Amino acid sequence: MEFEPEIFKNLLEDLISKNPGVLAAAILTSEGLPIVSIHHEDVEDARLAALSATLHSVSTIYLNDMQKGHFEHFVIQSSLGYLILVALDDANLIIVSADENVRLGLIFLSIREIFTAVGGFGRISQEFILKIFSIMTEKNVSELSIERKKLPELFDEEALMQDEEDGLPTIKPAVLLYCKSKGVLIDIKGSKIELEKVY
Repeated sequence: MEFEPEIFKNLLEDLISKNPGVLAAAILTSEGLPIVSIHHEDVEDARLAALSATLHSVSTIYLNDMQKGHFEHFVIQSSLGYLILVALDDANLIIVSADENVRLGLIFLSIREIFTAVGGFGRISQEFILKIFSIMTEKNVSELSIERKKLPELFDEEALMQDEEDGLPTIKPAVLLYCKSKGVLIDIKGSKIELEKVY
């Protein structure tokens, strides 16, 4: 099965349910690829992700040029509401669109919960993807098939978890999300994990 980030969809649904006035929320890659989104507005996911990535890119360039540190978040306030863009880690962003009556503090509290779920895996996810690239380079391939029982021998245990159904090790959702953002698709098929580098 192709990875479906249900955990993050649930977190976005929770954000919307706790914050009346939130019209849309999405997690996307910093390159502008939509990962998961929920919205009540007539918004195209790909367009929202591309525009968000552009705002992030321009903000990052400005901060670098002005020597103001790393991008964390920004808020745009208009006559009809707010647009909030937050970096979850170096590869993923969250964007929230809300009406003018929303309580920003509560939104940031909900975003912090998502940050804990996603952003806490930055180092672990980077090490995981570097190991995959190393194995692919060594074997001169763009696809791999790995027995799930061998995952702990190859990867840091912090990137893995035990599957409740079959008891075999599998990859944590945030790590899968990071891999997808870096162009590596991971397909879990029974006792094996198939990896494909698509770009």
